[in-house]
Amino acid sequence: MTSDEIDRIITMPDIDMEWKAFRDSVIQLSQTKRRIYRSVRDFAFVLGIVVMVSAVGYASAKASGKVESISEFLKVPHMQEERIVQFPEEYPRFPEGNEKILSFVAENLHYPPEALERGLQGRCVISFIIETDGSISGAKVIKSLGSSLDSEALRIVNLMPKWIPAKDKGKAVRSECTIPIVFRIN
Repeated sequence: MTSDEIDRIITMPDIDMEWKAFRDSVIQLSQTKRRIYRSVRDFAFVLGIVVMVSAVGYASAKASGKVESISEFLKVPHMQEERIVQFPEEYPRFPEGNEKILSFVAENLHYPPEALERGLQGRCVISFIIETDGSISGAKVIKSLGSSLDSEALRIVNLMPKWIPAKDKGKAVRSECTIPIVFRIN
Protein backbone atom coordinates (compact mmCIF):
# COMPACT_ATOMS: atom_id res chain seq x y z
CA MET A 1 0.00 0.00 0.00
CA THR A 2 1.56 3.27 -1.06
CA SER A 3 1.43 6.66 0.61
CA ASP A 4 -0.99 7.90 -2.06
CA GLU A 5 -3.29 4.90 -1.56
CA ILE A 6 -3.45 5.53 2.19
CA ASP A 7 -4.04 9.25 1.57
CA ARG A 8 -7.04 8.33 -0.59
CA ILE A 9 -8.44 6.10 2.18
CA ILE A 10 -7.55 8.40 5.07
CA THR A 11 -8.17 12.10 4.73
CA MET A 12 -8.35 14.46 7.65
CA PRO A 13 -8.30 18.26 7.67
CA ASP A 14 -5.49 19.99 9.56
CA ILE A 15 -3.61 16.72 9.97
CA ASP A 16 -0.26 17.10 11.73
CA MET A 17 3.22 15.76 11.03
CA GLU A 18 2.90 12.98 13.61
CA TRP A 19 0.29 11.23 11.48
CA LYS A 20 2.39 11.61 8.32
CA ALA A 21 5.44 10.15 10.11
CA PHE A 22 3.38 7.26 11.48
CA ARG A 23 1.81 6.60 8.09
CA ASP A 24 5.19 6.63 6.34
CA SER A 25 6.70 4.25 8.91
CA VAL A 26 3.80 1.83 8.43
CA ILE A 27 4.34 1.93 4.65
CA GLN A 28 8.09 1.48 5.00
CA LEU A 29 7.65 -1.39 7.43
CA SER A 30 5.16 -3.08 5.11
CA GLN A 31 7.56 -2.80 2.17
CA THR A 32 10.63 -4.11 4.01
CA LYS A 33 8.97 -6.93 5.95
CA ARG A 34 6.93 -8.79 3.36
CA ARG A 35 5.86 -11.56 5.72
CA ILE A 36 4.08 -9.11 8.03
CA TYR A 37 2.71 -7.01 5.17
CA ARG A 38 -0.79 -8.44 5.56
CA SER A 39 -1.05 -7.60 9.28
CA VAL A 40 0.41 -4.11 8.74
CA ARG A 41 -1.95 -3.54 5.79
CA ASP A 42 -4.92 -4.74 7.88
CA PHE A 43 -3.82 -2.52 10.75
CA ALA A 44 -3.52 0.47 8.42
CA PHE A 45 -6.99 -0.24 7.02
CA VAL A 46 -8.57 -0.44 10.50
CA LEU A 47 -6.70 2.69 11.57
CA GLY A 48 -7.95 4.34 8.38
CA ILE A 49 -11.55 3.61 9.31
CA VAL A 50 -11.02 5.03 12.81
CA VAL A 51 -9.40 8.16 11.38
CA MET A 52 -12.17 8.61 8.77
CA VAL A 53 -14.86 8.38 11.46
CA SER A 54 -12.90 10.86 13.57
CA ALA A 55 -12.50 13.15 10.56
CA VAL A 56 -16.26 13.29 10.08
CA GLY A 57 -16.73 14.10 13.78
CA TYR A 58 -13.97 16.70 13.66
CA ALA A 59 -15.39 18.37 10.53
CA SER A 60 -18.82 18.49 12.16
CA ALA A 61 -17.45 19.90 15.44
CA LYS A 62 -15.35 22.49 13.60
CA ALA A 63 -18.28 23.54 11.38
CA SER A 64 -20.47 24.07 14.45
CA GLY A 65 -17.73 26.13 16.12
CA LYS A 66 -17.20 23.69 19.00
CA VAL A 67 -13.49 23.15 18.32
CA GLU A 68 -10.71 25.05 16.57
CA SER A 69 -8.02 22.40 16.18
CA ILE A 70 -7.55 18.65 15.90
CA SER A 71 -5.77 18.51 19.29
CA GLU A 72 -8.73 20.28 20.92
CA PHE A 73 -11.11 17.81 19.24
CA LEU A 74 -9.17 14.85 20.61
CA LYS A 75 -9.68 16.23 24.12
CA VAL A 76 -13.48 16.40 23.73
CA PRO A 77 -15.13 14.09 26.33
CA HIS A 78 -16.87 11.89 23.75
CA MET A 79 -13.47 11.05 22.25
CA GLN A 80 -12.09 10.04 25.64
CA GLU A 81 -15.24 8.46 26.96
CA GLU A 82 -14.51 7.04 30.35
CA ARG A 83 -16.31 4.12 31.87
CA ILE A 84 -19.32 4.65 34.09
CA VAL A 85 -18.52 3.86 37.71
CA GLN A 86 -21.39 1.81 39.13
CA PHE A 87 -20.48 2.09 42.83
CA PRO A 88 -18.41 5.22 43.44
CA GLU A 89 -17.13 6.15 46.89
CA GLU A 90 -19.26 9.32 46.75
CA TYR A 91 -22.50 9.35 44.77
CA PRO A 92 -23.51 12.36 42.64
CA ARG A 93 -25.58 15.06 44.30
CA PHE A 94 -28.06 17.63 43.07
CA PRO A 95 -26.50 21.10 43.61
CA GLU A 96 -28.78 22.18 46.46
CA GLY A 97 -29.13 18.70 47.93
CA ASN A 98 -31.03 15.69 46.65
CA GLU A 99 -34.17 16.69 48.53
CA LYS A 100 -34.39 19.76 46.23
CA ILE A 101 -34.93 17.60 43.13
CA LEU A 102 -38.65 17.36 43.93
CA SER A 103 -39.04 21.13 44.18
CA PHE A 104 -37.05 21.62 40.96
CA VAL A 105 -39.35 19.20 39.14
CA ALA A 106 -42.48 20.80 40.62
CA GLU A 107 -41.34 24.31 39.59
CA ASN A 108 -40.49 23.31 36.03
CA LEU A 109 -43.15 20.73 35.20
CA HIS A 110 -45.57 21.67 32.43
CA TYR A 111 -48.29 19.05 32.16
CA PRO A 112 -48.86 18.38 28.45
CA PRO A 113 -52.43 19.43 27.51
CA GLU A 114 -53.12 16.23 25.52
CA ALA A 115 -52.10 14.13 28.56
CA LEU A 116 -54.43 16.20 30.77
CA GLU A 117 -57.32 15.71 28.34
CA ARG A 118 -56.75 11.96 28.28
CA GLY A 119 -56.29 11.78 32.07
CA LEU A 120 -52.79 10.29 31.83
CA GLN A 121 -50.84 10.19 35.05
CA GLY A 122 -48.25 8.06 36.77
CA ARG A 123 -44.51 7.69 37.16
CA CYS A 124 -42.08 8.09 34.26
CA VAL A 125 -38.58 6.82 35.07
CA ILE A 126 -35.58 8.51 33.45
CA SER A 127 -31.99 7.31 33.45
CA PHE A 128 -29.07 9.61 32.63
CA ILE A 129 -25.32 9.94 32.98
CA ILE A 130 -23.69 12.58 35.15
CA GLU A 131 -20.39 13.49 33.52
CA THR A 132 -17.21 14.37 35.40
CA ASP A 133 -18.02 18.08 35.02
CA GLY A 134 -21.53 17.55 36.46
CA SER A 135 -23.37 17.93 33.16
CA ILE A 136 -26.13 15.52 32.17
CA SER A 137 -25.92 13.35 29.08
CA GLY A 138 -27.61 10.32 27.59
CA ALA A 139 -31.02 10.86 29.20
CA LYS A 140 -33.43 8.08 28.26
CA VAL A 141 -36.82 6.80 29.32
CA ILE A 142 -36.75 3.58 31.34
CA LYS A 143 -40.46 3.44 32.16
CA SER A 144 -42.76 5.15 29.69
CA LEU A 145 -46.12 6.87 30.20
CA GLY A 146 -46.64 7.86 26.57
CA SER A 147 -44.81 10.16 24.22
CA SER A 148 -46.04 13.50 25.57
CA LEU A 149 -45.27 12.72 29.22
CA ASP A 150 -41.97 11.04 28.31
CA SER A 151 -40.92 14.14 26.35
CA GLU A 152 -41.78 16.39 29.28
CA ALA A 153 -39.84 14.18 31.72
CA LEU A 154 -36.80 14.23 29.42
CA ARG A 155 -37.11 18.01 29.05
CA ILE A 156 -37.04 18.44 32.83
CA VAL A 157 -34.01 16.20 33.27
CA ASN A 158 -32.11 18.00 30.50
CA LEU A 159 -33.06 21.34 32.08
CA MET A 160 -31.42 20.44 35.40
CA PRO A 161 -28.36 22.42 36.46
CA LYS A 162 -24.99 20.70 36.67
CA TRP A 163 -24.80 18.15 39.46
CA ILE A 164 -21.91 17.63 41.85
CA PRO A 165 -20.33 14.60 40.15
CA ALA A 166 -19.61 11.26 41.78
CA LYS A 167 -16.12 10.73 43.13
CA ASP A 168 -14.02 7.63 43.28
CA LYS A 169 -10.50 7.60 44.74
CA GLY A 170 -10.71 11.38 45.09
CA LYS A 171 -11.37 11.94 41.38
CA ALA A 172 -14.61 12.98 39.66
CA VAL A 173 -16.05 10.06 37.68
CA ARG A 174 -18.96 9.41 35.31
CA SER A 175 -21.95 7.81 36.98
CA GLU A 176 -25.47 6.80 36.08
CA CYS A 177 -28.51 8.13 37.87
CA THR A 178 -32.16 7.11 37.65
CA ILE A 179 -35.02 9.27 38.88
CA PRO A 180 -38.80 9.06 38.70
CA ILE A 181 -40.81 12.02 37.41
CA VAL A 182 -44.34 11.76 38.80
CA PHE A 183 -47.28 13.16 36.83
CA ARG A 184 -50.40 13.54 38.94
CA ILE A 185 -53.61 15.33 38.06
CA ASN A 186 -54.98 17.25 41.06
